[in-house]
Amino acid sequence: MGRLTCLQLVLTAGMLITGSINTLSKKAQNDCTVGYNNSGYSAPHKFDHPWFQTLVMFCGEALCLIGFAIQRTRENRKINRESLFTQFSISESGDYADQPEGVIYHRPPVCHWIFILPTICDLAGTTLAGIGLVIVNASVWQMLRGSIIVFTGLLSVVFLKRKLQRFHVVGISIVVFGLCVVGLSAVFSQSQSGESWKLGVGILLIVAGQLASAAQMVVEEAFLKKRGFPPLQVVGMEGLFGVILTAGVSDR
Repeated sequence: MGRLTCLQLVLTAGMLITGSINTLSKKAQNDCTVGYNNSGYSAPHKFDHPWFQTLVMFCGEALCLIGFAIQRTRENRKINRESLFTQFSISESGDYADQPEGVIYHRPPVCHWIFILPTICDLAGTTLAGIGLVIVNASVWQMLRGSIIVFTGLLSVVFLKRKLQRFHVVGISIVVFGLCVVGLSAVFSQSQSGESWKLGVGILLIVAGQLASAAQMVVEEAFLKKRGFPPLQVVGMEGLFGVILTAGVSDR
């Protein structure tokens, strides 16, 4: 296993930082209360809208299509320049015998039905985790999201026919132990208040959401990676399909 490049390190750090900001901002939204004053005449109304948060996430992902359009435009210009240069070189040399009949640049279509599969997994995973965030603390929620490592490893073995090395098994075992400690400590801390069952439901929702997110990763690698879709196109189309599906489900 080679060393990480500078770009990979920057992307990893960016993922950790933006992921933490995402958790804190979503929890801050859930803690917002309106319709309440110091006199207590109005009943408080909390912001409990995980569906809306999922919709906002998909809208942000759909914006990647703008970057993809810019990338595709640059590629088209490069292809046109190379084609003109080739034709000019042949005309200058006068050797038309070796002139290619035409170079076909195969690129995947922009819109494809295969994007619906990871979108459904992303929709289920983000929404279930969002509902769980309403119930549990942000710190517990963030640590329980580590269960995606366990599910991704298991699903990779079953569907992608991957073989886990010893250090993979050791790492997954440590993660499972840590998840059990975090979950049990959170439940026991609320046992005296009588709401431990509610916290347990939140933990189950978070874990189920991570299972759906792990399925999304496996689906993306199994169906999208080998087709050569650019990352901006994958994220953008999943966001577009996600907006449509989320709006349709919320309208029900």
